[in-house]
Amino acid sequence: GFDCVAFGVVEGPGVSFREAHGTRAACALRPSGGWHLPERAGALARALERRETVRCGAARRAAGAEAERGEDSGCAVVPLVHQQSVAAVLVVGEPAGGRLAPEAVRLLEQVAALAAPCVTSAVRLEQAQRRAAYLQIESDLSRLTMASPDRGQLIGMVCRGLVDRLRVTFAALVICDETGRFPVLARYASAAPFAEGVDAESWPARVLAGAGAAALAEQSPWRCDDVREQADVQPMAVGTRSVLALPIGLLGDVMGVLEVEHPAAGYFTDLE
Repeated sequence: GFDCVAFGVVEGPGVSFREAHGTRAACALRPSGGWHLPERAGALARALERRETVRCGAARRAAGAEAERGEDSGCAVVPLVHQQSVAAVLVVGEPAGGRLAPEAVRLLEQVAALAAPCVTSAVRLEQAQRRAAYLQIESDLSRLTMASPDRGQLIGMVCRGLVDRLRVTFAALVICDETGRFPVLARYASAAPFAEGVDAESWPARVLAGAGAAALAEQSPWRCDDVREQADVQPMAVGTRSVLALPIGLLGDVMGVLEVEHPAAGYFTDLE
C-alpha cells in the first residue's frame, strides 16, 4: 500500500536505483530516470554506513538530499545486508509526507533480511555476465586486428559487438577532426530504426553535436538517464531512454566518441 517504492543496488562507489514495478510516475522518491548518487548523501549515506534503517522526510527532499524534518515521517531507507555488506537499499514512503507506522518498518526490515542473499547472488551473476561479454568483445577485436588493418571494419565490429553482446539498441563510434565537430570516419550498429529526423547521412554529425559534444568537451564519460527529461538530447534510435557517450583517445589526444543507447531509463551504471 505504499505510494512510493525505490530499489537501489550498491555498485562500486554509488547506488543505482531501479524503477520498481507499479511505482507511480509522480513519486517524489524516484525521479524519472532513476538516481545515481555517488556521494551517498543524507539518509542514504547513514543507512549504508550504519547498516540500519533510517527514517526521514520524503516529499521535501530531492534525490538523496535529506529534509530538515523529523526522522519518523515521510519515508524509510532500509539496507539489505548480507555478510556484513550492504548489497542494496529499499526506499518506501508517501509523497504527502505521511508517517510510516513502526510495524510497517519492521515488516520492511524482515523482507530486506530475506531478500539480501538473493540480491547479492543476482548482482554478482549480472556483473560476471557483463564482464564476460566485455572480454568476448576484446577477444573478437584481437582476432579481427590480426586479420585486417581496415579501421572502418574494426569500428563496425566494435559497434556490432556492443549491440549483440551487451543488449544495447544502438552503438556508434565516430572519429572526428581536430576541432571535434566534423566526422572523419564513422560506423554504427542498431537493433532499432533511426529516430525521426535521423538518417544514414546525418547521424555522425548529430552524435558529435549532441551527447558526443558533451563527452568531448568534458573529456570524460557523459550519461543521460532519461532523454525525455532533457530536451537538448536527441537520441539516434527509436525508443531510446538512456544514453552513454565516451571520448575515444590515443596517447592523450581525443580522436572521437563512442555512444551507446538503451530503451530503459537509468540503464547505464558505473560498471559500464
